Amino acid sequence: MLRDPNNHRVIVNIGGISNLTNLPPNAVTSGFDCGPGNLLMDAWCMQHNSLPYDDNGAWAASGKVLPALLERFLNEPFFALPPPRAAGAICST
Repeated sequence: MLRDPNNHRVIVNIGGISNLTNLPPNAVTSGFDCGPGNLLMDAWCMQHNSLPYDDNGAWAASGKVLPALLERFLNEPFFALPPPRAAGAICST
């Protein structure tokens, strides 16, 4: 439905785990997990606010990036794996 015979498209799905779907024209479709999506925020909201998610991103918009914490997350082994990769293979251990 989203493939185009003349344009290379990539679809981002930000669900619990974010993933990319590669739709090159006239070639094989591929896809892979690219990192956490909403599952971390949803878990935090449930634990601290007893809400299933951050409605309209209100809580997230009130925050700021913590560079040291971001660096720690980006150094997780998952991000060094070449695509295609599946987050479940690492996150389940």
